[in-house]
Formats: sequence, C-alpha cells, structure tokens
Amino acid sequence: MLYAWTNLTSEFGAHANRFEVGLEVLQQPLLLANAMSTEIGRKMCEQFMSRQERASQEMTRQVTELLLSTPGQMPGMDAVSEALNIYSRTLRRNLQAEQTTFKDIVDQLRQDLSKHYLKRSHLNLDSIAQLVGFTETTNFRRAFKRWEGMPPAQYRRQSLGAPGSPQSRP
Repeated sequence: MLYAWTNLTSEFGAHANRFEVGLEVLQQPLLLANAMSTEIGRKMCEQFMSRQERASQEMTRQVTELLLSTPGQMPGMDAVSEALNIYSRTLRRNLQAEQTTFKDIVDQLRQDLSKHYLKRSHLNLDSIAQLVGFTETTNFRRAFKRWEGMPPAQYRRQSLGAPGSPQSRP
C-alpha cells in the first residue's frame, strides 16, 4: 500500500507535484518523539478547537443580542447587518457557516419569548404578539401553533400551576 499526496497546482512546469511514502514507513514509531512536545501540541490543538467552537456561534449570538436589545421590534436583516457594520450578504454567509439563517434565529427568539411571556406574565395575546414582533395577533397565533402544535391560549392553560407560572405564585 502506498500513501500519496498530490498537489494539483502546476509548479516548475509539471502537470502535478507528487510525494509518495510507503505505508510501512508511516507505521514505524517516531524515533525522536518527545512526550512533552506531544502534550504541548495536544493542548494547543484543544485550545484551537475550543476557540473555533466558540467562534462558530459568534454571529448567531451577536444577532440574537441585537434583536433582544429592541423589545417590541424585530429589525430586518438589513438593519441588523447595518448595526453590525457588515453587508447583509456577509451576514447571511456567516450565519450559513454556523448552520443557521436569520429567519431561524428570529423564529427561535420569537418562540422562546412567547413561551416565556405566556408562562410568566398576565399579558394578553395582543400584547405578547406585539412584544415578540408580530403586527397581527392572528399571525402570532398561527406561528405559535406551528411552533408548539397548539394555540397560545391552550399552552398558557397547560402551563397553569407549573412552577414559576404567574398563577402558582403566592
């Protein structure tokens, strides 16, 4: 078995650059291996991966924080990208890299806030709809039913008596 690495860019007029190593060479122990260097390298890799994981959700966090900073309004993607000083295409691309979309973030935020208000407040549905960025209560009801599989009034009734609900407080 042979391990080969091929660089398809042409250098020195060649069609391809190729480096081949026999598998038996790759299976031999490293004679100059150093346990301390290995540990340092492992830690560096773990730190890099940790930073990558945190950074991979950075744009989603920034968008969510910006949307939460404007209660009762849900700014559009253009307004959010302008507030973040980036083009909307860049925002879309960055969110795609984090495997989400602006619409997904807005929907999730609306869903979470709606459930919070229904469980922990006495606000009527019109007020909740407005607080989570819906201009029409009927659109809010429709969206909530899509999210939770039941209308908001039924969700509120089911959460009555649950710890932390407004009706269960003394």
